[in-house]
Amino acid sequence: MNIALETPTELLQAVQPLADFDWVLAHLVMEDASYALWYKESKRLKVLDNSVNELLEPMNPQEMIHAANYVDPDYLVAPDFLGDKEKTLHALDEAVGVFGQDVTLPVLQGETLEECQECAKAIKAWGFRRISIPYDILSDRRDSSLDQMGKNRNTLIANLGINFSWIHLLGFTTPKELLPYKEKLNILSQDTGKPIMWGLRKELMGIGAHYLYARPQGDPTLSKMVQTVSSQTDLWAVYWNLAEYRRIANDVGGSLRPGI
Repeated sequence: MNIALETPTELLQAVQPLADFDWVLAHLVMEDASYALWYKESKRLKVLDNSVNELLEPMNPQEMIHAANYVDPDYLVAPDFLGDKEKTLHALDEAVGVFGQDVTLPVLQGETLEECQECAKAIKAWGFRRISIPYDILSDRRDSSLDQMGKNRNTLIANLGINFSWIHLLGFTTPKELLPYKEKLNILSQDTGKPIMWGLRKELMGIGAHYLYARPQGDPTLSKMVQTVSSQTDLWAVYWNLAEYRRIANDVGGSLRPGI
């Protein structure tokens, strides 16, 4: 599985070379010139995210096009709305009209397993071979523990009922969630900032770090990093976590390839 890392501008140079591809937050492209320039100059595969996890509302396709014109992404994540299948599918229709289907990355949403299955079926019927699945699908980021979120997404993927060539995992929950995906060769990628955030706090991740995964998500990971990054100069725990994350991810799924 290929990984992308979400980081504040201050850590781009320190950690982005350790990622496989770029996950670019559209709202930061619009707000932060240094962040935008970094990704404009990057030659790796780029996905422009709609920033819903950070803003709690997705940027609309017209707003995202402004960011896309600057950083030139390979894919753009269609706007999505947590737990709302119909609103998400309507937004996907609009995104396809603005972005074009070849570069649109749909997001799965629904309030129940059955709604998520219906959403996946609709996305597949549209002709998509790729889909992204949020870490908080069927969960409440304020109340559900990361461990429970991982179990919920794992159950969903096991019962999706539709085959896609590329499943992208939007965000990280726990290493335990990834273990059943080892043989799922269509799980190709994941984006996250959690190993970095935990490292900034000198918290070491791993299969046995139960206390980390018993917590709910709460505020977006990037917001938590921004609160701590300015005072950090020693990144040893960040690098330890990224090495551990890489070790786990290398045993999961398949790898991104052109034309998915």
